[in-house]
Amino acid sequence: MERELIEAYMDCDGTWQALAEATGQRSGDAVRLRYRRLGGTRIWPAGRPATSNTTASSAAEQQSNDETEGR
Repeated sequence: MERELIEAYMDCDGTWQALAEATGQRSGDAVRLRYRRLGGTRIWPAGRPATSNTTASSAAEQQSNDETEGR
């Protein structure tokens, strides 16, 4: 489930660094390595601007909504 939450966050234009800050990790690289250890294989473009209202919690909420709606 953690891998899917990371993917949902990144699909919402999140960044590794912002995710690290939101989850208390030491760096974006640490989060990216954890994602890989969890079996994640997807790649997102580097250097894209994150939207100002994108947060880890909003990605988690979207994932929860998708699961509730059976997507």
